Amino acid sequence: SVTQWEGLDVTFRVVVNTDSELTPTYQWQRNGVDLPGRASPTLSFVATMADNGARYRCVVRIPGTALTVTSEEATLTVQQSVFVPGIVRREVWGPNRPSVTRVMVEQGTAGPPDFVEFITAMDVTDWADNYVQRLSTWFVPPTTGRYVFYLSSDDDSDLFLSTDENEANKRLIAQQTSWNGTRAWQSGNNVSQRNSSTYVAPDGSMPGANGYQLTAGQRYYI
Repeated sequence: SVTQWEGLDVTFRVVVNTDSELTPTYQWQRNGVDLPGRASPTLSFVATMADNGARYRCVVRIPGTALTVTSEEATLTVQQSVFVPGIVRREVWGPNRPSVTRVMVEQGTAGPPDFVEFITAMDVTDWADNYVQRLSTWFVPPTTGRYVFYLSSDDDSDLFLSTDENEANKRLIAQQTSWNGTRAWQSGNNVSQRNSSTYVAPDGSMPGANGYQLTAGQRYYI
């Protein structure tokens, strides 16, 4: 079992020894339910109070066989931290690590970042080449209402917003598929997909067409 402060990293790992010629597959579970996209030997995420008391385990399978092993469960205890507004967590894989992709970071298969720091804005410009970075924080709406979010990056990026403070509930709300100029929120390439109100999801829906309804004072992972 693990105890961690709210807002800091939690990592679980499984080690598998097998004489099979086939590479095992991995599926992490939270309270017995599969975690989508969490299919590597390591599970890492940012702890929130919603995770307090949650139980984690990994199901390991040998493809094409009935061989399945489930790890022992680990219980996560999360201690509440003092929330400090205006702080953004920046994790960087690189620079000069072209083997690491944005998709790998999003799926949790990139391994640990090369460094982590805390900055005061969700904005980093002209830093380096061949790297992936993840900026994360909690957005706290000043008033209750519908919000629209914009994205601009060089090169590709994804913008996620959770339905609450929990990272596990995040959903894709805007996407940069190529590159764009610095802070060119409403101009340049791929304008409609970089606007959460006009973003079209892979299933053809527009989940943010009317803006995202957010409640004043509540924290939303972004």
